[in-house]
Amino acid sequence: MHKYKLPEIKKVIIDPEIIKRFKVEDDFTKLSLDIMIEVGSYICVAANIFPVKTKAWDLDWAIIGGHLVRLYKLISAMLDQTCQRKRETSFIFSRLAFECIINLRYLIKHESDEIFKSYRKYSLQH
Repeated sequence: MHKYKLPEIKKVIIDPEIIKRFKVEDDFTKLSLDIMIEVGSYICVAANIFPVKTKAWDLDWAIIGGHLVRLYKLISAMLDQTCQRKRETSFIFSRLAFECIINLRYLIKHESDEIFKSYRKYSLQH
C-alpha cells in the first residue's frame, strides 16, 4: 500500500427517469453543474499526479500537466459563470475547454519527442 490517498469524489447519479421529470431549465442546469464539479474534481486529481521518484513532470509531460491545469481552471470559470447566469461568457469558457480537451487528446494519442518539441517551438512564438 502506498502512503498517498486520493480524495473521494462524489459520483453524480444520472437517472433518465428523473431527467424525464425535469420541468424547468434550472433542473437541467443543476445536473450539469453537478457533473462539471465531478469532472473538475477528477481533472484536479490528474493534474496533481507526478512521477514518484522525481515528484515533478519532465519537460514533455509538463505540457500535458499544463493542459490539465488549464482545463481545470476553464471548468472552474464555466461553473462560476453558469452559476451567475452569464450564459455568453460560460459559452466562451466552454469553447476554450473543448479546444483544450482536443489538444490534450491529440498530445496523448500522438505522444512523441517530435510532437512535444514542435509544440514547445510553436507555443514560444506567441
